[in-house]
Amino acid sequence: MNYGDLGKRFVAYLIDGALIWLVTMILYFLFFPFYGLVAGLVVSPIMFVATIIYQIAMEGGGWHATLGKRVMGLYVASADGSGITYSKAVLRYIGKILSGLIFGIGYIMGIFSEKKQCLHDLLADTYVLSGAYSSGKSGSPRLVCISGPLAGRSYPITEKGLSIGRDGLSCQVVLPSTQTNVSRVHCYVTYNNASGMYILSDRNSSQGTFLANGQQIPYSQPVALSSGDSFYLATTQNTFRVG
Repeated sequence: MNYGDLGKRFVAYLIDGALIWLVTMILYFLFFPFYGLVAGLVVSPIMFVATIIYQIAMEGGGWHATLGKRVMGLYVASADGSGITYSKAVLRYIGKILSGLIFGIGYIMGIFSEKKQCLHDLLADTYVLSGAYSSGKSGSPRLVCISGPLAGRSYPITEKGLSIGRDGLSCQVVLPSTQTNVSRVHCYVTYNNASGMYILSDRNSSQGTFLANGQQIPYSQPVALSSGDSFYLATTQNTFRVG
């Protein structure tokens, strides 16, 4: 996944804050122009409630991003790259409140996180990704073999996904039996039409499934890939690309 830059996230936060402040001030001068402190006591809780509704509605809605995140090319996603639900958006906002109560430490945690997760992301199991959320993708999702005995072959990824391994009965992408470092059912690839992300799962292979950077995919912990990303089975001898 392409995790959102924390600098962009901060700018998005400033944009959202400015928008909410602007709307609140317009309401203030329209309805409470001469009431001073009383108006302030009324407007402040309205602004607080509006912020909560705005954050949850936007991040749990079709964009899965506030206007600020949208401007900065970011969206909030679940572990598989799909957009988050309203319930996760609520939990995420509760995490933001907690981060504030502990003097912003929850936000600082994102600096030291490999996946740029702040406390509210960890609590809700969410990620901020770079790119605009898409409800679909043009063209047909495919798996392409880059190296190995299947090099040059391309396989369409159907709704059921593709299993890769040496077992001709269980797998749609079948490697020769001579590839002994590849398990009978090595890994599994699906396509999430909502997010436009590919989901790669290891099937408890004996010698592992790896991302292009050499990171091994833990068994039972799927990872999301963007179009153009590659992975390999055991060694780079058998490398595949999605998209």
